[in-house]
Amino acid sequence: MKNRRALKKRVLICVIVLIAAMICTACSGAVASDKSAHVFVSNGLSTYVDGVKVTIPGQKEHRKFMDSFDEETGRPTYEYGYDTPGYEQKTVEMDFDYGGREADFLFSVVEKGEKKIPIYKPLCGSGDGTNQPLTRIGDSNRFVMEFKGSVYMVDLDEERIIDFLAGESDGVTIDTVLDAHMNWACHPRPSPDGSLLIYQTDRCYFSELYPHAPALMLYDFGTGSEKVLAYDCATYGPIAWNGDKSVFLDYFTGFLEVSLTEENRVEVICGEGSDIAAAFYPYVILRTDDLSYQLFNCRTRVFSPLDDIPLFRDTPGNIAGIGFNKAEDDPLAVIRRADFDHYTYFLFDPVSFRLAKILQINGLFTPAEEIWKDSQTVAISGTGPEGEKTYLIDVSKVF
Repeated sequence: MKNRRALKKRVLICVIVLIAAMICTACSGAVASDKSAHVFVSNGLSTYVDGVKVTIPGQKEHRKFMDSFDEETGRPTYEYGYDTPGYEQKTVEMDFDYGGREADFLFSVVEKGEKKIPIYKPLCGSGDGTNQPLTRIGDSNRFVMEFKGSVYMVDLDEERIIDFLAGESDGVTIDTVLDAHMNWACHPRPSPDGSLLIYQTDRCYFSELYPHAPALMLYDFGTGSEKVLAYDCATYGPIAWNGDKSVFLDYFTGFLEVSLTEENRVEVICGEGSDIAAAFYPYVILRTDDLSYQLFNCRTRVFSPLDDIPLFRDTPGNIAGIGFNKAEDDPLAVIRRADFDHYTYFLFDPVSFRLAKILQINGLFTPAEEIWKDSQTVAISGTGPEGEKTYLIDVSKVF
C-alpha cells in the first residue's frame, strides 16, 4: 500500500513538472524549427547596420523618458540611448544652407575599417537637421538624404552636405514647388553600384510639358545629368534594378518595368492589385489583393506561386514581413507568417525555390523587426512574456 502511494506521488510530481515545463515553453515560445538553423538568444532589442549591432530602446527606457519630463519646460531630460557595443560613436556636425535657411546637421557615425556607418536614432527626434536617416550610395561613404521636400548628398569623408540636384527644370523652379508644400524630390533609390539615382518629383504638376502627376526622375552621378523617366509613376516601395537598363517597381497601375534608356517606356507586367513585398534583382516577391504571393524572375519573366511549396501552403497565417539578404552569390529571404497563436519564420531560397521553417515563436511575442546582420545571419527582435529578446539565427547550413 505504501509503495502504491509512493508511486502515485512520484507520478503526480512528474506530471506537475511536465506541465510546468510545457507552460514555460509556451511562454518563452521560441522553438528552432530546423536543426540546421542555429539560434542564439540575447536579452534586449537590437538591430544591425552594416553588420554593426545597435541596441534599441525598450520598455525601461520608455518609462525613464516619460518620467523625465520637466514641469517648467515641458521637455524630457532623458535621452534615448542607441549603443553600438565594440564601436565608438562620433558626432559629426555639418552646416548647410537650404532654401535660404541655415541648419546644423548632426550625425552619429561609427567606423568599421574604411566604412563610415551613420546610426539613425528614430526616437531621438529629427529637429531641423539632427538625426536624419541616410541611404548609402553604392559602397562609398556618400549618402542621399531626403529633407524638407528635396534630396541632398551627405559626404561623411569630407563631412559636408551637397545640393547636387538642379534647382530648375523645364521652367519650373524648386521654390515654386516647395512653396506649394509639394516635393521637388523624394523617395530616393540609389542603384546598387552607386552610379544612378531614381527619385520621385511633383514638379510636373507645374509644367505644361508633362501630365500633371507624380513623375520618376533619373540622375546620373557620373555625369551630373538628369531626365524624366516616366509620368504618373512613383517610388513608394521596394524596387529591383536591372543594371542600367530598367527598374521594376509597383504603382497604382500595377507591377511595372520602367526603361532607364527610353523616356516614358513603361511595361505593365501585372495590372492593379499587385504590389512588391520584397525585391532583389532578378527576384521580386509580389503580393496580390487576395493575399497570395508569387515569385517573379525578372530575367526569365516567369511567375512561381509560393503556394506551390507544400510547407508554405500548409502553414496557416498571413505574411507579416519579407526581407532579402541582398547577397548576389547566395540570395535568401526571411519570411514571417503570423497566425493567431504563433509566428513562423521561414528561410526562402529563390534560386532553388526551396523553403525551410527556421523558427516558431509564441503569439504572445510581439515582433519589432527582422533584419539581416550579414548574408547568413538573421536578427529577429521583439517583446514577449519574458521581456525583450533578440534572436540571431545562423542559416548558413539550412540548404
